[in-house]
Amino acid sequence: AARWGSLSPRFDKAVGDIYSAPSIPPFETVQTFLERNPDIARWKDEMALRQADVSHARARGIPDASLSVGARRVPELNETSLVAGVSIPLPLFDRNQGRIKETRYRLKQGEEQRQAATVLANTILVDAFQRLSSASTEVSILRDNVLPAARENFAATHEGYREGKFDLLSVLDAQRTFFEVANQYIDVLEIYHDARA
Repeated sequence: AARWGSLSPRFDKAVGDIYSAPSIPPFETVQTFLERNPDIARWKDEMALRQADVSHARARGIPDASLSVGARRVPELNETSLVAGVSIPLPLFDRNQGRIKETRYRLKQGEEQRQAATVLANTILVDAFQRLSSASTEVSILRDNVLPAARENFAATHEGYREGKFDLLSVLDAQRTFFEVANQYIDVLEIYHDARA
């Protein structure tokens, strides 16, 4: 259940074939899925937000001009005149430089954190892929060579015992070896499926 982010399973039983061990794709193919990792994908939106903060801080450093229009009554002349004015503050002391520096720092910090998240996820992926590759190789060797040889040895020893060529201790030793190899094969299959997941 932890594989899909749950605290408890939402099923009654799990069904599968532990002996199925499909070939693994090339590392480059698996690595293309890394951008979809939530620890990396979240940085796309985070970086856009931080870039917007920088743009907003820059815009706040440019003073806003204000335009005023109004009417003025001059009682002595018994006239009304139109009055217009433009006001442009001079940013001599506060050009929002502190906030601009802060947002640039946060943007740079975000780039470094994104890079660190990418490196960490890639390291975890490389480690898992190496475990999978190693387990896949071991599964193939055990399945194709070691297990058949141990099974054949056990069968031959058992047949030889029935014909009187071997004693019971030899049969039990061959049987123990066969069972150990079969258990080792199951253990390696478990490692393979865990690394694949």
